[in-house]
Amino acid sequence: MELEELLYVKEALGQNSEPISVYKIRTMVKDAENLRCKVKSNGRGKWGKFKEDSRITPFGKFLRRYWIDETPQFYNVLRGDMSIVGIRPANEMEWEDFPEDHRERALKYKPGLLGVQYSLPYNKRATFEDVIDIQRQYLEEKEQHPIITDIKYFFKIWYNIIFRGVRSI
Repeated sequence: MELEELLYVKEALGQNSEPISVYKIRTMVKDAENLRCKVKSNGRGKWGKFKEDSRITPFGKFLRRYWIDETPQFYNVLRGDMSIVGIRPANEMEWEDFPEDHRERALKYKPGLLGVQYSLPYNKRATFEDVIDIQRQYLEEKEQHPIITDIKYFFKIWYNIIFRGVRSI
């Protein structure tokens, strides 16, 4: 098995819209980006992710369920491209789904390994609009108290992962 088959390198926008390479364990079929429009038409489900995303492999679902696919992103954190907590990295095409003012505000900061959307109450069926709302709330708080805000969201997210079973599927 080649490294390219195991790892996926996502080109995303980092702080100040600078391009960064984000590393993940591959959970989707190759060329999944080219199938994005097809699955986008299914609408969005929990956490603002696409419903019935046929691009995700069966083994990929397992990796996502336990956040294993995200582990290579610790390298991004060590490199300084990403922070531990923040808005998840997105590429140019993914940012098109967000309001322009939100995009500009979010891209002032490094993207995060732990996405702030996972701080939402887990019993809530989070929609894409809920994800945008929690991201806006996070950004407002971060502008006032950057370090305290990241610590607060870090513990909220981990609480939801450990005690409420939040999963990234």
